[in-house]
Amino acid sequence: MSDQSSVAQPAVAGSIHSGQAGAGVPQHLPPPPQARPFRCHLCPSTSKTSGNLENHIKSMHIGTQCCWSGCRAIMGTEQELRRHITRAHRHEKLSETEYRCCWLYPNGTTCGKVFEHKSSANRCGVFHQFYEHERRQDQIAQNRTNVQNRPNVQQN
Repeated sequence: MSDQSSVAQPAVAGSIHSGQAGAGVPQHLPPPPQARPFRCHLCPSTSKTSGNLENHIKSMHIGTQCCWSGCRAIMGTEQELRRHITRAHRHEKLSETEYRCCWLYPNGTTCGKVFEHKSSANRCGVFHQFYEHERRQDQIAQNRTNVQNRPNVQQN
């Protein structure tokens, strides 16, 4: 009987490995086009899952005006705003393995979620920025709709 573990297996459609490539190191193939079916409506980014796409949108499309309470910073790009948030509105370090999100809500309370990694606490703050940016954009759109639907009153 032959040892089948030494026989190279052919690549399977959608597989990331095409068999052996040298000393037991698998060769990676690019993912097939259908492997990333979720497309961002704001940029060319694609994702494998709807959850990954949602995280992409919440972390990448956050506007350029800081929405943190009391901050009036306006940046040139969303990337600059993410950098501003992670530097100016940092998480609170509780211990070597605990970091708290310090997002301040309009009512004066803070988010207070605790994370094992500082990057997770920073991401929480960026997500808050996204939600507040969306809320403000919705409010602006609603105000425009109200103005457009207001009946014209003629004065004599």
